[in-house]
Amino acid sequence: MAIPDLTIRGAGIFGLSIAWTALNRGATIRVIDPAGPGHGASGGIVGALQPHTPDVWNDKKQFQLDSLLLARTFWPEVEAASGISTGYARAGRLQSLAEEKSVVLARARAQAAAENWG
Repeated sequence: MAIPDLTIRGAGIFGLSIAWTALNRGATIRVIDPAGPGHGASGGIVGALQPHTPDVWNDKKQFQLDSLLLARTFWPEVEAASGISTGYARAGRLQSLAEEKSVVLARARAQAAAENWG
């Protein structure tokens, strides 16, 4: 067997997304996952990609946002190639706020989101 250009450890959503992108760029790839596809973080209950919170903005959060925004074109390409819906949606989230301080924080984060996320 030839040595691949890239070996990816993890056959979850991120590992397979990296593999898909590398393959489309002409790389030879190998994906290994001792637990099997989708049994790591992809098997969790959240299923979200987000720059965590919009306040206290930093380079890491900007990278996360940039990655999230790339999803608008990435997932339709995957759907077109596979003929299967990925289920990707920009659906937002609902969060209950039981205390006034949580409401104040949510409003501050909404303002920060408008400033940092556009």
